[in-house]
Amino acid sequence: MLLTSAASGLTFIALYVLVDVYGHRLSTSVLEWMGKHVTSIFVLVSSNLDVIAIQGFYWTKPENNIEV
Repeated sequence: MLLTSAASGLTFIALYVLVDVYGHRLSTSVLEWMGKHVTSIFVLVSSNLDVIAIQGFYWTKPENNIEV
């Protein structure tokens, strides 16, 4: 627990310095989008709609496809 909390604290510090101190907002736009749409991401993952959507994507070998 100490290791994961330390890692999250260091990640928070790194993102704070990157965005607020140096002003690099473009490189963190994906994280900003995820923060704005966290409820819809949760619904898609918990209802397996993302797996159903990805299942239409086939690898070169059919046995490597995602099974539900």
